[in-house]
Amino acid sequence: MSYHAMEYTPEMVANATTVADDGMPAIFNFTGGNPMLFYIAPDEPLRNEYVHKITSNGGVIADTEPRPSNQIILLSSYHLGHRQAYKLSFVDDSIEQGTVQNLNNYRFDFDGGDAEDATNHAYEAIKAVGSSPGRTVRNGRITHRFNKVKDDYILKQVRMHPKYRNSHKFFDDLANHPQLEGHTGNSIRSRFRTHLEPKLEWVYKTAADGSLIKDEHGQLIRDTLDNLPKTLKNRFTAEEDYDLCQAIVDFNRARFFGAADEHGIVRDETGKPKEFDLYGQLTVPISFFSTLAKTNPMHTPNSWRDRYRKFVSRYGAKKYIDYYEKVQASGGIPEPIKGDSPSTAKAIKQLIGSNYRKDTQSALDEEISQLKSSNIDSAIIAQSQIAPEPLVKFIDRGVTLESMISNAFFQIPQDEIEPRITEILESCSQDDISVLIEKLKSIGFEPNFTAHIVMATNGDVAKMQEYVHEFLQRINTQALETDLYEVAQISRNGIWTPETDALLCSGNPADIKRLQQTHDHDEIKRRGNFLKSIGVSVP
Repeated sequence: MSYHAMEYTPEMVANATTVADDGMPAIFNFTGGNPMLFYIAPDEPLRNEYVHKITSNGGVIADTEPRPSNQIILLSSYHLGHRQAYKLSFVDDSIEQGTVQNLNNYRFDFDGGDAEDATNHAYEAIKAVGSSPGRTVRNGRITHRFNKVKDDYILKQVRMHPKYRNSHKFFDDLANHPQLEGHTGNSIRSRFRTHLEPKLEWVYKTAADGSLIKDEHGQLIRDTLDNLPKTLKNRFTAEEDYDLCQAIVDFNRARFFGAADEHGIVRDETGKPKEFDLYGQLTVPISFFSTLAKTNPMHTPNSWRDRYRKFVSRYGAKKYIDYYEKVQASGGIPEPIKGDSPSTAKAIKQLIGSNYRKDTQSALDEEISQLKSSNIDSAIIAQSQIAPEPLVKFIDRGVTLESMISNAFFQIPQDEIEPRITEILESCSQDDISVLIEKLKSIGFEPNFTAHIVMATNGDVAKMQEYVHEFLQRINTQALETDLYEVAQISRNGIWTPETDALLCSGNPADIKRLQQTHDHDEIKRRGNFLKSIGVSVP
């Protein structure tokens, strides 16, 4: 049903009540069963995600914007100025809690006007929903709340397995327990770390192998936190390194021959047949590691990625496969790849000869290059401390992933990245840029990358959200060795690159005409004003 150019009345959707699989009303319903109506602008970066969340929980997405005569709620990920809007986190919190929340707590700062009346009607209706006696909201498919029973169960399991309290796999296994049905391993681990760990107080005594120790009466023995066993560190085995290298080779082989012609021949730019180089540069996208972790769950996607980046990419996947198979064939026991393992290094050096020197020297050069990049980051931080505004500039060519994004970024679950960035951008919309740099640094965006984002978007929150969304999509599908400078150049209306700035600053009518193919008049004018504000000469 479409609500385009129509005023909403409850009668319009009287027969559209959304019901969950278990027959109970879904979350976003008014008392009586009518669905709540929401409006999300077509250019909202997170529109698709929240349309799905709302409609999956009984709400309806309207095509008509809020007016005093209807009960439509305007949702946005950023402040809309004179238009009264509410934060998208209202949807998340309502789903998490299993009932609609107090809408007024999610209101953006507002400067008044007639638009306020448009949402007051909706807000009063929502208050009525929340205060209706006896209203029970239950959605077995989506809404799962932690409670004391579940919290106690998590604590009990951690006390019985203290060695595994930091293990992702331990919490993933807990998610399969019927007592915690509906929760993911990540959500259980987060619940323990943020709410329950301070309440742990004691654990059961365990042996070195993690097994429980009982007293002479067969009872478990309580132990203080002072004697907590060291947490399990899931070290990579030689077999897992071999599997990783084999998967990398197979992925690249499949990608290479996917470009073959009808005769099964791959050709270069000149049309000559090209051979698959097993010992050449074998690259994989970040999404490769998510797939790998599903078939090899002893390690997380981040662990597999780090293993590839820090070790396998330096030695070479096929070279390690050769080493592993040669040692096995001779009756020996292969060693896992180690950064400074004399025995493994010696074995690989004997196997591949002088190429070893080139590989290890290349790895050393890469580390020196990254150290130089970190000095650039420090300079940006220093500039933000001594100047009225931090330095905003595009990133330089030759930039590496490590100089743009720190390891903190890869410790955050993938589905939490964009919401956390959105929250930071919203909270910093009225702050100095230096505040934004520090907050984004806490989730892994290095200062030079934040400076680049600000430069590319004129510091506009909505455009920054759009930029981040596109960038994350790109790095999730591009090979890790792809030129990050090119990946970071996103050109669309309101998002700028050094090349499009050069067209604007040239003053050449032909260049301006080319520019207008991407940017509209308002965005070009806004860009000119922004560049002038940071000291760039614009005709």
